[in-house]
Amino acid sequence: MTYHFTNEFHELDKNLYQEYLSKFYNKFHRHIAYGTAGFRDDAQYLEHVCLRIGVFMGLFAKVDNHKVLGIQVTASHNPIRDNGIKVSDFDGSMIRTELEKQLEVFVLDPNLDNAVAELVKVLTGIKGFDNKNQGMVFVGQDTRPSCPKLVHLIEQGLKSVGTLVRKTGEVTTPMLHHNVWFFNLFPHNLTRSSWTEQFTASYFNTYWTFFDEFMTELGFQKKNDEHILLDLSNGVGGVRIGPFREALQKYYNLDIINDTEHRLLNEQCGAEFVHKSQDYPIHSIEKIKSYPDISKVRVVSYDGDSDRIVYFLPRSDFKQIDLLDGDKMISLFALYFKKALEKLQTKVEAVNKTGILNVDLKPSEWVIGMVQTPYANGSSTIYLRDQLKLTTFFSPNGVKNLHPNAHKYDIGIYCESNGHGTFLVKEKKTAELEKFYHLRIEDFKGTPENLQVLKEFLHEVKQLYRFIRVQNQCVGDSITNMLCIEAALATLNMTGQDYLNLYTDLKCKNSKVTIRDKSKLKMSYAEDNVQEPKEIQEKINAIVAKHPGSRAFIRPSGTEDIVRIYAESADSAQVDAVTNEIKDMILADKTIN
Repeated sequence: MTYHFTNEFHELDKNLYQEYLSKFYNKFHRHIAYGTAGFRDDAQYLEHVCLRIGVFMGLFAKVDNHKVLGIQVTASHNPIRDNGIKVSDFDGSMIRTELEKQLEVFVLDPNLDNAVAELVKVLTGIKGFDNKNQGMVFVGQDTRPSCPKLVHLIEQGLKSVGTLVRKTGEVTTPMLHHNVWFFNLFPHNLTRSSWTEQFTASYFNTYWTFFDEFMTELGFQKKNDEHILLDLSNGVGGVRIGPFREALQKYYNLDIINDTEHRLLNEQCGAEFVHKSQDYPIHSIEKIKSYPDISKVRVVSYDGDSDRIVYFLPRSDFKQIDLLDGDKMISLFALYFKKALEKLQTKVEAVNKTGILNVDLKPSEWVIGMVQTPYANGSSTIYLRDQLKLTTFFSPNGVKNLHPNAHKYDIGIYCESNGHGTFLVKEKKTAELEKFYHLRIEDFKGTPENLQVLKEFLHEVKQLYRFIRVQNQCVGDSITNMLCIEAALATLNMTGQDYLNLYTDLKCKNSKVTIRDKSKLKMSYAEDNVQEPKEIQEKINAIVAKHPGSRAFIRPSGTEDIVRIYAESADSAQVDAVTNEIKDMILADKTIN
């Protein structure tokens, strides 16, 4: 199959590729690579990449004549000079693994015709692909000044293969993924020609409706002495938080900072800044001091494109914060689901004894799987595995690895410690709950005692269903994760301090050392155990054994001859000792140095 691009398009592609080579490749002696969440670099090096991604996604979109794909132009927590491209598959999640490497090859092939021919060979193997189909792609962006030009190049690439383009304007990355999922898989009456804002409005309507129902059924009352301070990193979240900002006032005293100064994107604010520096974002201290009781303040930080979230509690001296990171978030979700399923099981057994309703749910058999990276704080794993008695699984870094592993469980919960994650519930399990969602107690007859049992069952099953539906399960989402955290805290009657006290974090340290040849290191699947040379792992084990209660591993960099070292323990001095001993061992090893 041959695509006949115009001479003008061929020249544009060739010129941008040559410009890319002269600016980027010759300067850095490397090609741009598809990372854990897409392409990302200084915006001036991405013009060629955007044009090619437009062509690639335009062809991929021809797999289905009725559905849409998604492209988001954003660099998340990076400085404002950078930009990047994230792509969404038909189900709203990240692009399927088998096309990820193909996308990188496609972008870097100097010959456009050859790149297209090779891609078409791959796409022909995907059911539904037909060159005659007219695909469609949603294209969103954040607030960076480089976005309009890059979006225009993506649009040119899409149109060059006859694919329709729907630009959604400035949206958060999770909103873009939601729009794709909503259009393709959720019942609605929208069409490809529907007004763009109708898709965006579906985001608020979908998640807020269930959150509002959940909190109303819970009987939650606004506490006048409690405050939530939301830091939006001066990112695109500030553009789209409006409907939630207004609606949340029903339940919380919510104030927002760092929401409109887009030229200061990610500067001393946002989830990345708070997580790495463990410091107060700019403008937060003066706002916190204005509250009457800082012990009843929770601070929430989103990142630049609102797909990551961390909480923290302020301290009275304002010298430190008490961080509630991604590990704490999934531990809270795990606690909520464990208790909700246990309670629902008792209500199922009780209602079945009444004979009013035959319930075939078996919540006690649902498997909750906790998917973490080796960088998760060891205390969180101990809490999940030993205290909550849940299945734990270690995955390589990156949401593209965590997300598919979470899909293996009835309820899969994952997050990187930086706050990027979500929970996934199998569609079959959600459908089992949905059967009871529309039932009303008024439609049943029985004794007052039996009707009370039925009422309690319906309350539990509907609340669990609502909680699941509050979450954006396509990707990590700052907004819906915040709603779920608050819903879980309210249900469990927990304060911010209770949340912090789920477990005590171990002290940890990340460091790195330069080596001669990282290719000599062969790692385990989770990249936390050296398979070859075996002697290196044996030496790491021996070092750790000398320091009881410690944990450590090494991991080679994906791009440089660098080994990253992670060590943790309850004692800071022990962390330093383990780190230094491993560094010395690596430098002395003749296999890699």
